Amino acid sequence: MWFGDLTTMVWWNDLWLKESFADFLSAAAINEFVYKEDASFSDTKTLWRNFLSAGLAADMKPTTHPISVEIKDTGEAVSMFDSISYRKGASWIKTLDYFIGRTALSLACKKYVQRYSYKNASLDQFVECLEEATAESKLSNQIDVKQFTDDWLKTKGPSQLECSIQ
Repeated sequence: MWFGDLTTMVWWNDLWLKESFADFLSAAAINEFVYKEDASFSDTKTLWRNFLSAGLAADMKPTTHPISVEIKDTGEAVSMFDSISYRKGASWIKTLDYFIGRTALSLACKKYVQRYSYKNASLDQFVECLEEATAESKLSNQIDVKQFTDDWLKTKGPSQLECSIQ
């Protein structure tokens, strides 16, 4: 409960972040503690595939919307909490976990909590911590975290790839 309790978002437009972390961490805990302890469960790829597909399915509908948007008042905030906000936001964290690595993601979270405990913070401040941790972590891939975040969270619909054969 470090998002929202220990560190509170500045305004409603970043409130989805604490909910996305709750979804991501619950799936990560199931993956780490249930699937790895009990061989009767299917492989962990099934867990993450189901996790990611729920957000993608909602994001492909005509009602899709960006996750990170300006919220004018609490009425607008309520309308923004849906499976896109929860699952696509959590999928952003899961994808970061894969690309930058658990070590860098954990370091970013540690920096964020230490820096903003008992204060208000924003998505941009969390991204700054991600960028710092990615640069410091020897195990992480170097990606443009800010651009990745903007592409994933500030646009509606799933990312599209274009391929040409020459």
